[in-house]
Amino acid sequence: DNDTQTAIGVIGDTTVKITIGQSYLTKNDEVKELDSPAFLTSGRTYVPARAIAESFDCTVDWNNDTKTVTIKSK
Repeated sequence: DNDTQTAIGVIGDTTVKITIGQSYLTKNDEVKELDSPAFLTSGRTYVPARAIAESFDCTVDWNNDTKTVTIKSK
């Protein structure tokens, strides 16, 4: 939503909204705190991947040896 600078994602019955510069997101009507806010750079929106993935009930794993993130749906 360009007017409110809010990115909205929907999968099934889950709606996740994250607004540029805010320190929280909403999953349906539940507010979740973020480690870092979404931001805009060069016309692109960047969001915290772990927070978005976990909001959609995915598992997130970090492999420190390869510096790789794996996101899997349940």
